[in-house]
Amino acid sequence: MALDYYQVVLSRGDTGDDVLFLQRTLRMCGFMEPDDLMDGDLGDQTVAGINAAEAYFGQPVDGTCGPILWRNLYDFVLKIQQQLNVLFAKNVAEDGNIGSHGTETTDALGEVQAANGGEPDKICGPWTEELLDMRGYLKGCGDRTASGGQASTPVAPGNVTATGNLSNVSIYLCAGHGGSDPGACGCGLEEKERALRGTQILKQILESLEATVYLGRDGDYDKSLQERTDEANKLKVTLYVSWHFNGFNGEAHGTEVLYHPDSDDGPALAAAICNRIVEACGTTNRGAKAQDDHEVRESKMTAVIMEPCFIDNDGDADLIRDDAGLTVMANAIALGIVDYWC
Repeated sequence: MALDYYQVVLSRGDTGDDVLFLQRTLRMCGFMEPDDLMDGDLGDQTVAGINAAEAYFGQPVDGTCGPILWRNLYDFVLKIQQQLNVLFAKNVAEDGNIGSHGTETTDALGEVQAANGGEPDKICGPWTEELLDMRGYLKGCGDRTASGGQASTPVAPGNVTATGNLSNVSIYLCAGHGGSDPGACGCGLEEKERALRGTQILKQILESLEATVYLGRDGDYDKSLQERTDEANKLKVTLYVSWHFNGFNGEAHGTEVLYHPDSDDGPALAAAICNRIVEACGTTNRGAKAQDDHEVRESKMTAVIMEPCFIDNDGDADLIRDDAGLTVMANAIALGIVDYWC
């Protein structure tokens, strides 16, 4: 699914290739029945599929496919592709698009289903979600279709104090943006300030676990990405961990952690941190994602960029308004690092 699809709005009565693409995506993701029509006509069956997807992703259910649903479907397809490659050694393109490479993704999904004793229907229903270790990914609050299963209930936020021994680990811990660059803003918060406070709290927690921690930014000032990665490389640290917050349109929400596509250990560290944040904070799991950003590309050690939540979403922003919320998040991140390292 190309990014320009985010701006396409489809509703009952629309016809054409965009509708057909939506139908195929909804069916593979388990929101339409196997026998539903793939005819490019947005009628009752497709509206039902849209409603099921909106409920699953925790969106308002209105039967219309707009930018938020497109983005959630994109992320869901991308996660399927990533899991097919990581868990089952497939080689499908990781682009969130089931159409740009013919039937590559759906064929790979069917092959994995058949190889593991399932019905090769090429639909990511509840059994296939379990097989791909995706249960609860992008979880919402509603029901799926019969083929698609059901959504998980978000976990209630709660602080778990990190434990473990990181005495042989050195970490370059960097707060995103700073100085003249506020980063993402919303709900009365600035990314640069909340990320800095989060890293200060996390540093104390990691040091209590005997890790050696260097702050990439310890105040509100400009510092280029090149300066940050050069400093980390000079220190020859074990891990590079950058703390950011997402921002989009006020509706998007959830946790994602980025790693470089060529990193050997980045996916494991990213997944460990992401899963712990979701567990502790009750956020939507947007997953560990490969991305060619400077910080993860130019650092010479295992590196991740954390995007724990969306600062311009009211629900997500409430998680980070005060030190109590940031401490819950920081403990979760520390536990993720322990999970990865120990």
